[in-house]
Amino acid sequence: QCSSGFEFNFNKLIVDSRLNQKHFNPARQLASLYIVLKVRVVMATFSQPPGVPSPIMQVVRQPPPPQPRRCQVHSEAARMPVPSVYDPYPPDPPADVPIPKRVNPLRPQPPERMTCVTETGDPHYQNQQRLAMLERKQFHRFHNAWSRYYYGSVAEKELHNRYFREGLKQQMRDSDEKNRRVFREKAQESSVAFSRDRQDIESEQVQRASKHQFLTQYRDANKMMMEEKAQRLRAERQRELQFDREQLKYNPINWSCSLK
Repeated sequence: QCSSGFEFNFNKLIVDSRLNQKHFNPARQLASLYIVLKVRVVMATFSQPPGVPSPIMQVVRQPPPPQPRRCQVHSEAARMPVPSVYDPYPPDPPADVPIPKRVNPLRPQPPERMTCVTETGDPHYQNQQRLAMLERKQFHRFHNAWSRYYYGSVAEKELHNRYFREGLKQQMRDSDEKNRRVFREKAQESSVAFSRDRQDIESEQVQRASKHQFLTQYRDANKMMMEEKAQRLRAERQRELQFDREQLKYNPINWSCSLK
């Protein structure tokens, strides 16, 4: 039913089409329907008094529904704490019921004493109940961890995804910090190696200079020693020749055979 009071019965149209299947043309029926609806709309528009919009225009001019400013799911998930990636996963929640301590059946609590007739049924039962509570706690711990993603609320699913995103970011930050630390260590090691190499080169230069100075002094000392020896031998030879000449003055026979 339109705003102008026009009514169209599709069931009647289908029944009429089944009765007159030979003369039924869907395209012609739809064209006729479109023309009738358009005429009704025009009549309803001009039938309103001036200054009053038609019901169809009122429907068209309705403002769109307001869009949410921010997703409430992400805001709730952002407020929920995210466990650290280095903590045990899933985190160990506190027990709903306090878990009793394990007791030793062979050492009853005072004032009772262990005798040959002491029964240990109650301590063993307490230990069995404690074990069942611990197993139930571990089961709920892991079950709630993996079922939160499949059967939890949207906020819990977002928290689950956020945990892995934060874990990946933390691993990337740790890897980056590790690479930076390795780079700093290698740079420091390289600087130490360069400084040590420079010190070795400088010490080698000093040693080479000292060795060159020592060898120069040794050479000069040997040269001086050789010159002194040669001068001494020359002086001794001259003295021998002088002595032989003096002997020839008194004895013409050259008994020493130094003069030839």
